[in-house]
Amino acid sequence: MGNLDNFLDLVKGRRSIYTLSNESTIPDSKVEELVKFAVTWAPSTYNVQSARAVVLFKDNHTKLWDIVKKHMDQVPLDEGMRGYMNARIAGWRGSYGTVMWFEDQTALDGLGEKNPMIKPM
Repeated sequence: MGNLDNFLDLVKGRRSIYTLSNESTIPDSKVEELVKFAVTWAPSTYNVQSARAVVLFKDNHTKLWDIVKKHMDQVPLDEGMRGYMNARIAGWRGSYGTVMWFEDQTALDGLGEKNPMIKPM
């Protein structure tokens, strides 16, 4: 029961952190290793393994959030929402790095071709 209790304690103690830092106590290589592990072992429909991730640090991380800001500036928003989004984007830009997690649509489409029951209509 010890492992289960430890797991449940970790779940109860999980928190979302909104104050991000531009420093990391974990080496970049370890972050990449953890993300690769998560992608490899994430459950997927019929084990299609459609999860993908991109890890960005330093200049590439900053460039991404500059692009996001540029495009969000073109979106019509009321002033309250614009202020909120600008603050969020600035916080993410000011963090250490970015992990973008997404699903490979080609892999999912291939699964639908093999199994018509799960093919989108």
